[in-house]
Amino acid sequence: MNGRGLKNSPSSQRRLGPSPPQYLTKQQKVVRLDGLDPSRRWDDESSTEHHLNEAQPMRKLISTLFISLDGVVESPDKFVRPEMYADFPEEVDTALAEQDAVLMGRKIYDEWSVFWPVSDIEPFATFINTTPKFVVSSTLREANWQSSTLISHDVAGAIANLKAQPGKAIGVHGISLVQSLLLSGALDELRLIQVPAIAGSGRRLLEHGGPPIQLDLQSSRSTRTGLNYLVLTPQR
Repeated sequence: MNGRGLKNSPSSQRRLGPSPPQYLTKQQKVVRLDGLDPSRRWDDESSTEHHLNEAQPMRKLISTLFISLDGVVESPDKFVRPEMYADFPEEVDTALAEQDAVLMGRKIYDEWSVFWPVSDIEPFATFINTTPKFVVSSTLREANWQSSTLISHDVAGAIANLKAQPGKAIGVHGISLVQSLLLSGALDELRLIQVPAIAGSGRRLLEHGGPPIQLDLQSSRSTRTGLNYLVLTPQR
């Protein structure tokens, strides 16, 4: 859901708001975030999550991404046909209703904090402008966008504390951030909208040479335009 892609495509229709924004980032590597080491999974005995109160259900970290047949998730406006954006309104409405916080990386914050405050693309504009936003960055000095909080130190601990607080699911945006959370075992749910197109170039969901990540399919749905909407959970 790319601010620029939305702005220039028929996806500036009411429903989808931005096509998954994660694709705005141009950063070319997985970020080793402070305290969020991709080589150490959050289900390790020593992880921060084990020190939280297990009596309270943990909030889920959920990421939604368009993905081409060759695995590209960057700049979906380049391979998603305009009519496809309005092909899954139920999923969009459900996603917005079940989230009450957003976790995002620096690149996405820089783009969105300029685009969305003046956008009238609904329902996403109202959602993203008013929903609490947590920005993961070691270089950003301040986050002035409405309802934004900067996370610059002990990222793993901050995210674990956020998940332990009462509330709904937390949406995750930004390719590098999603990659780091997926590799570390912290991402709870991955929603892939598979597009019947070959992008040819662009950043892929995983660009590292590590071991395979096993996923369990929770649900799937195909649309009239050929999109496959997959809800997946990483195996623990």
